Amino acid sequence: MHWTPNSALYPEFDGNVLVRAEDTYAVAALEIDGGYTPPGGPLGNVFDLLLGRRIAHATARALLKRIGSEMVERYKRDEETKRIERERISDGQ
Repeated sequence: MHWTPNSALYPEFDGNVLVRAEDTYAVAALEIDGGYTPPGGPLGNVFDLLLGRRIAHATARALLKRIGSEMVERYKRDEETKRIERERISDGQ
């Protein structure tokens, strides 16, 4: 995926969001694999070394946490809907 920000203060990003599962598929993890080039030339590189990189990592962690939470909640809703439908079908027989 490619992301272009609305402001020249932020870097463009190229990468992917991945889901990795353990061999048993009991546990999975979301990962971001990609990178960016800090805007602003040499000054942007210095900012990135001092602070920007930490901001980017914190932003990525927050994004992955939000995506993961939404995936888990959707899974729970879907499973509850299936359970209700199975009970409805079972009661109708």
